Amino acid sequence: MEARAKSYKNLGDNAFRRRKYAEAAAMYNKAVDVHPQPVYMSSLAATYLELEDYEKAEDAASMALIHDPRMTRARFLRGLARKGRHQYLAAKIDFEMVLREDPICAEAEEELGGMQRLCKMFGLSVDDSDSAQYPSPSPDWPAQPPMVIEVVKPHSHASGLRRLPDSIVDFHNLPDIPRSTENIRQRNLNYLKETHVAMRAAWPKLKRAAQEERARKAERIAETRRNMELFAMIDMLPEDGPVPSL
Repeated sequence: MEARAKSYKNLGDNAFRRRKYAEAAAMYNKAVDVHPQPVYMSSLAATYLELEDYEKAEDAASMALIHDPRMTRARFLRGLARKGRHQYLAAKIDFEMVLREDPICAEAEEELGGMQRLCKMFGLSVDDSDSAQYPSPSPDWPAQPPMVIEVVKPHSHASGLRRLPDSIVDFHNLPDIPRSTENIRQRNLNYLKETHVAMRAAWPKLKRAAQEERARKAERIAETRRNMELFAMIDMLPEDGPVPSL
């Protein structure tokens, strides 16, 4: 079973390198079905990011973190997925936790800077009411030995429920998740409404910043082209001949 899952994983890796992301996602899904491992789920999250399916990317990365809460690659990918879903505060927390585990991760540091600027622009911050929605482990996490619990999630097909193998989870540090699905749905709707209002208010500023960045990029390209033409002219000069005036 494990060998078959690895073969699916290798096929997915080959498809990913060829940029056949839909094919890679299918192979990684088969690997997860055969033998659920966090590395397969992390690869699946990376593939969904390339397909710009940020919701599925977040789900795959979160499932990898259930199996291995200290997997920094899965947490970084989940931060990118949340960024793609405009959940800037949640993405910021993920990148902070990545840097807590790997302080020299340049990619996480760069993404964190961007999320901090967006959170400041939109006035987003973690207060007491948000702490349950975006929990973060204590500095000495996990302080107590983990417990083994069984994870059950719906199957992607119509064959009912699929039972996953036992997973090691820090039971003592699980977030206080609301029991009511309606509460979660209402919270998500409120968050989307607030984000939409903030985006509409900040749109003129974002558009102007994008135009300025395009202008600066065009100027850098023009300057590089001028320098290349100048170097080409210098290379064509004779070694002992007179220097022509430009």
